[in-house]
Amino acid sequence: MAIIDFATARRLVTEKWLPACEEDLETSAVLFDDQIEEHEWGWLFYWGPKDPSAVPHDVARWGYRPILVDRMTGSIFGAGTGGLQAAIARLLWDREHS
Repeated sequence: MAIIDFATARRLVTEKWLPACEEDLETSAVLFDDQIEEHEWGWLFYWGPKDPSAVPHDVARWGYRPILVDRMTGSIFGAGTGGLQAAIARLLWDREHS
């Protein structure tokens, strides 16, 4: 099991997650560096559109759920409709069963 550092976690989110977010939003997305949280299990990244006015109205109402990165595996998870606690539980469950 490889342990990753913050720089690697941020790069993974930027390269592997944000492009799909941008495709969904139909505009550029950014990480909010001042809102990144570090936890025992890894990091929680908050993000949103670079220009909120460029997001189509029907997409803008979705909200922008945080992204979790497991420091032990580098796995990336979105905090889905089940909420943040459910996403953390999934991250830890996947870590134990991978």
